[in-house]
Amino acid sequence: QAIFVIAQMLPKYRSTPLVKDGISYWYFVVCITQPLHCWVCKWDLIFLGEIVILVVLYALTRIVFAQRSIPTENVGEYWLFKFPFDIN
Repeated sequence: QAIFVIAQMLPKYRSTPLVKDGISYWYFVVCITQPLHCWVCKWDLIFLGEIVILVVLYALTRIVFAQRSIPTENVGEYWLFKFPFDIN
């Protein structure tokens, strides 16, 4: 994910449809809810942890389905922007 974060900030990629429309603001939701899930589970709030992980799942699913409709221009775009979300 660190490679994705750096790559999407580069001028070459930041305005591509794959980043703007495929990932959009859903990655921000993922970045907020993943650490929240760790914190909630640390305090043994299992039910709340399940709700948070469902939000993570929903955000990742939205990213994957949004990216499916956008073709990649080359193999590098797939490995940088689609693969990290496909393996989740």
